[in-house]
Amino acid sequence: MNRHWLFKTDPAEYSFLMLLEDKEYTWSNVSNIMEKKGIRNISKGDTIAFFHSGDEKKIIGTAEAVTNSYKKDEPNSSKIVIDIKPVKQLERPVALWELKLNPKFRNFDLLNIPELNIFSVNDEQWDEILIMSEGKV
Repeated sequence: MNRHWLFKTDPAEYSFLMLLEDKEYTWSNVSNIMEKKGIRNISKGDTIAFFHSGDEKKIIGTAEAVTNSYKKDEPNSSKIVIDIKPVKQLERPVALWELKLNPKFRNFDLLNIPELNIFSVNDEQWDEILIMSEGKV
């Protein structure tokens, strides 16, 4: 069974539009032990909400893991990475303030542990993000 995730990135460093152009990208934005634990749990086929931080603060698109997480093949490196591909740009990005107002996201890690860049998303939250992106809420 596939799981859902949210990856947070500063669009000045790497944006969803860049992912669309690249067609595939090795995600290595893992900076602490909680994120390492999260990325190790990502499997091929898992779905990803792509969140732009910085001035935008929006879920901008969806992506998919095309590999299981793996150790980057570099000397003296313990970096865990995963390859992702874009699925689609959302018709209507979902803003952080909208998530804060929605009770389904009360326990959402993005709102409670904002310093992380990788978050798990439960099925109900994933479905709600897709509904919100269609402007049906």
